[in-house]
Amino acid sequence: MDDSQPSLLGDSGPAAVGGSIRLRGGSAPAPVRPVARVLIETAVPHLARTFDYGVTDTQDADALAGVRVRVRFSGRLVSGFLLERAEATDVAGEIAPLERVVSSLPVADERIMPLVRDVADRWAGTLPDVLRLAVPARHAAGERAALTAVDRYRDAPPETPRPDAFPTPVGAPESYDAFLTALADWVSGAAGGADVPQGPRAAYALTPGGEPGIGWISAGLRAAATVIAAGRSVLWLVPDHRELDALAARLGPLAPHTVRLSADQGAQARWSSWVRAHG
Repeated sequence: MDDSQPSLLGDSGPAAVGGSIRLRGGSAPAPVRPVARVLIETAVPHLARTFDYGVTDTQDADALAGVRVRVRFSGRLVSGFLLERAEATDVAGEIAPLERVVSSLPVADERIMPLVRDVADRWAGTLPDVLRLAVPARHAAGERAALTAVDRYRDAPPETPRPDAFPTPVGAPESYDAFLTALADWVSGAAGGADVPQGPRAAYALTPGGEPGIGWISAGLRAAATVIAAGRSVLWLVPDHRELDALAARLGPLAPHTVRLSADQGAQARWSSWVRAHG
């Protein structure tokens, strides 16, 4: 272990002595919660835990929970995610400060981390491995474009289409309208709190003769419009780019409310789409 790696065991007492944090190099610590708990991006399982670093006073505003950071670890400059800020640390002596905050945009925040932990626990994975799949590689230009688009959408949101702007699919079962009514009732109530019962579920087998190859799109669009009209969001998964292209071509008035995210996008487009969806 060298001086650039945070201590794992500690040997002379915590760095928080008398309520103060001492940072290596003499930088002044942030006045509140000067300790950053950082998850290193690593494929080594026994390092898949947080390490404590210091937040300097100049980093305080940008070092939010969930942001990407760069830190010194074992003599190397590596990437990581700042998962939380704390007042004290058990690391002995001085602690190394964050090298820099890559972006002040929180990406590994409270909306994502519970799911990441559930996936890691369910499939015996590590948090860094799951996070690499959940959060694409950052692209600075894509991020700027996405944040501009998010601000524009919030300042002047496009008109939300009514569900009846989308026709009932040909060959839909008799229960289709009843399901949409139940869905509308549920999403309206779900906005009121976390104690709302589980929402309605439906599985359709549409006959191919009505709308060959696209009946599933017609059925889903009206349901999606019902949810979006209630101020909530929709995650629509399709198996490959052909279905994605078919869906995109039929979005109609839902298109301005839609973000497309797929594996065949380049780094800039993928990160831009991810940021817009997350925002």
